Amino acid sequence: MAERGRGEWRFAEDGRLHTASYGLRFYLDGRSGIDESFESEGETEIPEAPALPDDIPADFDDKRAYEADIAVDFAECGDETGYRQTATEAWEAAHAEQYAAIEAETYAWQEEMRADIERAQDLIDS
Repeated sequence: MAERGRGEWRFAEDGRLHTASYGLRFYLDGRSGIDESFESEGETEIPEAPALPDDIPADFDDKRAYEADIAVDFAECGDETGYRQTATEAWEAAHAEQYAAIEAETYAWQEEMRADIERAQDLIDS
């Protein structure tokens, strides 16, 4: 992003970029608008987004266009660096691991619910 003139961005501990504070400052003319409750639980550091450019558009529509340009730059950087694919694979692996951890419990619960529904249907039918 720095090579594209978008400032120095750093990843938070959980792999996110702090785009929310940047966007809020952008639309709030430089004011933060973020309080302490915005920070993720357990996260020790949320990196600040880069400084806003000096030539921020004043008009809302121009701000939206600028925001769209930044989003395109993020997407292109993600593709060029391989980050998008790596992040997607890591996200899918984490989800698969979480689901696998509860798979047996979930299946057992599902079977219990089916039996309960069958009993309820039998009571309705009788």
